[in-house]
Amino acid sequence: VCFSRRRASFFEKASELSILCSTSVASIVFSPAAKAYSFGQPSVEYILEHFLQKSASAETQ
Repeated sequence: VCFSRRRASFFEKASELSILCSTSVASIVFSPAAKAYSFGQPSVEYILEHFLQKSASAETQ
């Protein structure tokens, strides 16, 4: 119960940060049972893809 409540609160804060700062946010957390949960604004996949593209281009420079 504690993890679920804190996860929901954490994702709410991530959403607020995204709205207040007009920025993209991605969060991935694992429960004590090793189950993955994610939140992304606009989406986790979009943000990770963008991050990986930027990282790859930085490595080639």
